[in-house]
Amino acid sequence: IYLQFGRAVAPGGYAWLFPKGVGVANVGLGLVALKADGRNARQYLDAWIARRYPEGAKAGYTVGGVIVHTTIKATYTDGALVAGDAAHMINPL
Repeated sequence: IYLQFGRAVAPGGYAWLFPKGVGVANVGLGLVALKADGRNARQYLDAWIARRYPEGAKAGYTVGGVIVHTTIKATYTDGALVAGDAAHMINPL
């Protein structure tokens, strides 16, 4: 497993490489868009792959987003409970 941190790589986040077999890996990154220089995540990823793994071939993309925010103050009330993403409990970065 390889992780790389740095503003030039993924502002507010990190890039990763997880081996999945011989010559195959899950490569990706997560960043905080408000800390970026105007490029989107795909542009940061493509630039990182080109620098780190110039001979690599892309098999495809999987794209997603995560709400990165502080946990809400009240996660329950009479008859209701929120947890996980709904309560802003996630922070992968």
